[in-house]
Amino acid sequence: MTPAPTPLPVVMIYVFLVGALGLGTLMLATGAGELVEALRSQGWPFVAGTIQASEAQYNVSQSGAGGPRDRGASNETSVAAVTYSYVVQGRAYSGNRIRVARVASGDSSYARTDVETYGAGRSVRVYYDPAHPERSLLEPGMHPSNSLLPFLGLVFILVSAGFLYIIRRSGFGKPVAA
Repeated sequence: MTPAPTPLPVVMIYVFLVGALGLGTLMLATGAGELVEALRSQGWPFVAGTIQASEAQYNVSQSGAGGPRDRGASNETSVAAVTYSYVVQGRAYSGNRIRVARVASGDSSYARTDVETYGAGRSVRVYYDPAHPERSLLEPGMHPSNSLLPFLGLVFILVSAGFLYIIRRSGFGKPVAA
């Protein structure tokens, strides 16, 4: 007698959980790379630079079907878009990172503060990677936003791995003997 096929909803649950596990792993790896770069940037040298452009950029996204009864909720995020120029060993470069992690926020005051701090025409210290001078930023070191991605990745991994373990141990989706 051949075993009964696994029901489609069970397969979908496994696919979802394995996908969440993969996404969490990707988020953790990317975030860990940002953490390493943030730590290394503390020792980067700096040169004088000039802010070329600075503005707050806003993104409004709609959620929901948007029908007559469901108008959909809007979600606005903002980020400071800053461009600066600097010279390392006689070669001109341009950069656009304030910190290692560029995180959009639902609170526009963060973007406004960055735009005020790094207004066009201002002279700034530009920290650059001595091995790759084209990699630069204005605020070296750790910032709370550096821990967001690896933290979320770890949560995805733990929750999806936990559910996978529970499902496997419970025998969920296996045929019941008659």
